[in-house]
Amino acid sequence: MSQREAQAAASARTGRIRLGMVGGGRGAFIGAVHALAARMDNRFELIAGCLSSDPQRSRESCAVLPLRRDWRD
Repeated sequence: MSQREAQAAASARTGRIRLGMVGGGRGAFIGAVHALAARMDNRFELIAGCLSSDPQRSRESCAVLPLRRDWRD
């Protein structure tokens, strides 16, 4: 089973919706609010994100969020 298939199976078992974010990285107010709301709701699992148009800033932003996927995946 691939990593992606294993992640999908884990999400199916928990009943949580897999979520990806575009934007909302370091310094973006509303993105942080959306990520926090998704965690508080507990029906979503933040698994991936492209949080900035600048690759380094995106990596730094991803490092502080509970993302399931690493930026290199």
